Amino acid sequence: MPYLCSLTVDCSDLPGGAGRGNAYEQLKNALVQLGWHWLDTSSFFVQSDSVAAVYGALELVAKSEASIGGYSHVSYQAQWYTDVPRIPSTAANHPNALQRVRALPLPQ
Repeated sequence: MPYLCSLTVDCSDLPGGAGRGNAYEQLKNALVQLGWHWLDTSSFFVQSDSVAAVYGALELVAKSEASIGGYSHVSYQAQWYTDVPRIPSTAANHPNALQRVRALPLPQ
């Protein structure tokens, strides 16, 4: 079953910040070696059928916490997906949805 997952691991708000040196760099590279893609400072994603890659990231994050000294933020999302386009069941009720939403004013 294919999954699309995102992970954010941040320790920049803690004393010592993101410069926790080797421990955070080791986690970052372990995630990449597991098959995750590093997007920027603290964001990663993976598109995979591998349960080990999908859920293994949580294991790595948990096991690295003590050596990093804690996290200020961790978020994880795993979503099953298919390459076949899906259409909401309510699509027939909203044939002009794009036009109507674009016509709405922006909040003040």
